Amino acid sequence: MKKIVSGFILSLLCLGTPAVAKDYLMWQFPSTEILLPVYIYQGDKQVGFIPNNSLQYFAGVYDASKTDATYDLYYQSGKKWHGCKLVLKNGSVDNSTGNTTCTGAVINQPVNQNGAQSNVYTVAFGAVAWPKTQKPNKPTKTDYTSRKVTLVNSTAYSYIQVGESCSTSVDSNKSPSCQTNPIIATIANTQAENTHTITVDADGLDSSAFYLSAYCSASKASDCGKAPTVGQCESGKLSKNWVCTGGYFAGQQPYASKIEVTIKKLDNVTPNHASNVDISAVDGYNTMVQLYPEHGQYCTFTVPPENSNV
Repeated sequence: MKKIVSGFILSLLCLGTPAVAKDYLMWQFPSTEILLPVYIYQGDKQVGFIPNNSLQYFAGVYDASKTDATYDLYYQSGKKWHGCKLVLKNGSVDNSTGNTTCTGAVINQPVNQNGAQSNVYTVAFGAVAWPKTQKPNKPTKTDYTSRKVTLVNSTAYSYIQVGESCSTSVDSNKSPSCQTNPIIATIANTQAENTHTITVDADGLDSSAFYLSAYCSASKASDCGKAPTVGQCESGKLSKNWVCTGGYFAGQQPYASKIEVTIKKLDNVTPNHASNVDISAVDGYNTMVQLYPEHGQYCTFTVPPENSNV
């Protein structure tokens, strides 16, 4: 999984059969001997950058009996580069002569916590310095300063409108990611137009709630007419087939499925705390929320120091 902290995708969709969870492989490095950051390559292409031990970074989908992959890993000590090779064959570390050179590399089984089984395997390494080597091809430090929340219309509705309720009393909540407005976006359910992205800078976003504020009930997009404004939702004078909901309009009592996001402030462009999302389901709706990191997806608690505890 690439850049897990780069963003969340929040998908509003009609209830259906949940997808079968896949298994994932996550990097875990010791806090001694191997210096962070670690750059991860497959061939000449960099596929990972891990700045600290608290960042949970996924190598990708993993099958404990089938996965074949080769990774080259590097770190820098002073002006010298150190590196090793990790080879996976049929889901296991290949320790054949000349293949894996990362000392003590193992794949740990998923943890079981309070009867819940994780779907995350971790590849861990011995606390032994890697051999000196040549500098990798164009090593790049990932900039985690700019993150984003992407809202996706995966419903049967041709159009939905989404609002945001944001606390301006929190110093980290700033425009444009912080907006208190019942309508911040009108989102189609067509593949080319079914997303709206909110960019979050290094200051983060604290307890900002997104919610479904209106939808078009027509079976055809052409029958939706013009999307309503805030004033039209408040007055009830709507275009045909539109329904305003959410209750965040003036004079209304708030109610709706609410998605409350806290994306922590970054220090030195590195995430040091776990971001979180709370989802409140309310009677009267047959929609649900699907949440997953931007690249790759998983639903699990992972491993310390920052459990996701979904």
